This record gives sequence, C-alpha cells and structure tokens, in this order.
Amino acid sequence: ESSKKRVVRNNGMNQQSSRSHYIFQIKFQRVNSESILNIVDLAGSERRLKTNNELVNKEAKFINQSLTTLGRIFSMLSNRALKNKVPPYRECQLTKILQPTL
Repeated sequence: ESSKKRVVRNNGMNQQSSRSHYIFQIKFQRVNSESILNIVDLAGSERRLKTNNELVNKEAKFINQSLTTLGRIFSMLSNRALKNKVPPYRECQLTKILQPTL
C-alpha cells in the first residue's frame, strides 16, 4: 500500500529519486510482550547547490534536518554525560515515529 503513495521524480541529480525516508515496521506479539523491528531506508543527505529546483531544495532541507536530528539523538543516547537530557524526538517526523524503539 505504501508503494502506491510513493512519489518519484527527476530532481536534477537522479532520474527517479523518491526523496524520502521509508520505514517498514514489523510487530511481533507474544502473550505478555511485544517487540518491534524497524527496517529503515534513509534518504541520503543532499547538496542543495547542485540543483536550482526550489521544491527539491525544500525537500533536501527536511531530509537533512531529520538525519541531523537522528544523529543528535544517537549521540545523546550513547553519551553518559547527557543521560539526564531529553533527546529531541519531536523535532522531526522520522524521530517521532522511531522514538519508542530508540
């Protein structure tokens, strides 16, 4: 179903770029527990100077922001000195979705 909603287009660097992250979640349920496996295909960070397409530049900004936020969260979770700080899960949609499993 999600592949029907997927949009691809030429972005000046790639003929059929999906310009998005893809998250596939599998939930395993047992009598007293639940586990979630996330399979994530992250869009790569983009250099906005390579294209003059304004829409692509806007999309690239959001992609880069979500990758940066995810990296900051990983750093915070792995750094004992920052253990008491709340990671910025709510800064982007990607980390909002992944929050329960991070």
